[in-house]
Amino acid sequence: MRRFLLALLLLPLTTAARGEFDVVEAGIADMQQVMASGRLTSRELVQQYLSRIARYDRKLNAVITVNPNALREAEARDRERGEGRVRGPLHGIPIALKDNIHTADMPTTGGALAFDGYVPPYEATLVKSLREAGVVIIAKTGMTELANWMAGPPTPMPSGYNPISGFGMNPYDPRRDPREANFDGRPVLLPGGSSSGIGTAANFWAANVGTETSGSLLNPANATMLVTIKPTVGRISRHGIIPLTADQDTAGPMARSVADAAILFGALEDAQADAQDPMKPCAPPENRDRARYEHDRAKDIALSAAHGIDAIMAGQKLDALLLPAGSGAILSARPGYPTVLVPFAMVANPPNPPFPAGFDAKPAPFGVSFVGGACSEPRLIALAYAFEQATRRRVPPPGMP
Repeated sequence: MRRFLLALLLLPLTTAARGEFDVVEAGIADMQQVMASGRLTSRELVQQYLSRIARYDRKLNAVITVNPNALREAEARDRERGEGRVRGPLHGIPIALKDNIHTADMPTTGGALAFDGYVPPYEATLVKSLREAGVVIIAKTGMTELANWMAGPPTPMPSGYNPISGFGMNPYDPRRDPREANFDGRPVLLPGGSSSGIGTAANFWAANVGTETSGSLLNPANATMLVTIKPTVGRISRHGIIPLTADQDTAGPMARSVADAAILFGALEDAQADAQDPMKPCAPPENRDRARYEHDRAKDIALSAAHGIDAIMAGQKLDALLLPAGSGAILSARPGYPTVLVPFAMVANPPNPPFPAGFDAKPAPFGVSFVGGACSEPRLIALAYAFEQATRRRVPPPGMP
């Protein structure tokens, strides 16, 4: 992959690459407007993003695999546009996928060395939906190996690490942790969760699809100053995604703006998701544990939904709960309820234990979450958009023009 990326830096400059259109912080609507005007092609757009990956990913490790067919896919979308066929607002737009989502033309590793190079024989349902929407799948993103369920105490898996691409680094502070206890290459500022928003934050692609069981959309979005929509479980098909916990797993969009996240969410959403989804809420075999599981599951839902989120919202006549960062991830994950997170600030990040003398902590991104009941995404997105437009707090990572 590295040789492929190096070759991209040697490609001749296109009109877009000479500066007429800059992908940094550009929105999906902006890209569509310039492509519709003929000033930019999807191929030129992809080439700009690939050049940024080649230039900056050596210090970020956002990417596990670059799609070697990305330019050809973009050219096909350009031909369709030239023939008057535009599939929708994502036509020709480069999107990345978390590497636990099956694609039939790229490996799906889950960040596990055992699956390095493994190309599935079929694609996830959401991948088919994206291709039908005209998306160019540009890359697979890094993640904690198998979503961080392989290794627990006393030697837990470091967050954001996998043996294929290494530690993912936060673009808001891509330095390595110098403290002796953490001196294994891990980042000084964690990128959050097992579903990395690193590449979206660094403008390696327009947006990405992540997955969450409990926090792996919300935490990385919070840590890398992104918007995410963690949907109601079952609203997006999970067929073809390496599972963790079927009661809570869901895919969802991560983007630099609410508008872009909503556009991607619209392409991911599947009215037939429940019917197509083999990952129904699980139960253990008939034995080591079924009665206990069913009791605990019912208790979870009662406390977090019926006597938790639902009761509070109904009793106080609320549209949503507003929570700091991703602090409501566990609460909303248990009943499978939706959350939308929006960037809000850069905050002080004092380390504990302290850094060595002369190594100063940098501020960390911080967002706010809008939490609601089942299928409340339209209202949550509207509230999040209003908040975003009123505050406009997202800033791009420094040092990556």
